[in-house]
Amino acid sequence: SQKIQKSIRNIRNLGFFKSVNINESQGFEPDKTFLDIEVEEQSTGELSLGVGVSSADGPLGDLTITERNLLGKGQKLSLGLRLSARTQEIDLSFTEPYFLDRNLSAGFDLFSKTTDLQDESSFNQKTIGFTLRVGYPLSEKWRGKLSYNLKQDSIADFASEVSSFIRSEKGENILSSVSHEVSLNELNSFIFPSDGYYLKLAQTLAGIGGTKHFFKNTIDYSFYKQLTENILGSFDINQGVV
Repeated sequence: SQKIQKSIRNIRNLGFFKSVNINESQGFEPDKTFLDIEVEEQSTGELSLGVGVSSADGPLGDLTITERNLLGKGQKLSLGLRLSARTQEIDLSFTEPYFLDRNLSAGFDLFSKTTDLQDESSFNQKTIGFTLRVGYPLSEKWRGKLSYNLKQDSIADFASEVSSFIRSEKGENILSSVSHEVSLNELNSFIFPSDGYYLKLAQTLAGIGGTKHFFKNTIDYSFYKQLTENILGSFDINQGVV
């Protein structure tokens, strides 16, 4: 019965179905049982629109389009646009859950952001870059991920009164880094957890080319517990050293 419940949980964690039920019937032999799985599909596409006013950025708008089951293959595609009086940002993300027909997830992220900091810092900043990532299972509950990140930061358009310290940062800085993380998932649900914990250990090495050099270690821990029928408690710890 534990394995049956685990199978139901794994199907629900896909996020493709509204309901999952298993019906049992007698098999061809007395010690055999047929398990018929009934699922009800749900929409896997999301469209998010947001507008607001920020004391820092003024009027702002946000548009995000996400498809979690692209072409019925379980692929995830997301496009995000954020616009304000001071910031223009675009993000594109794609994930293939079974790369080369193996139990490997692979994907990429593209991003570009332009920020007008003339009022507070007397310069403009532009960031462009991409990330390549591959995820792989270490065991039933442990999983690893390897990624490469390349990002270029440009600082320009200085005002005449800008300080010499800020002016010395003029030009481009390139961050080229490799990251590796290991995670343990003991949650009862990936989407709406109400019991269990999640642990992630990550390391990032910058300096594979580029102009930035550092080594960063982080640890993230999240714990969830259903306190009452309508109240869920969570506890998080995040710590790191560079």
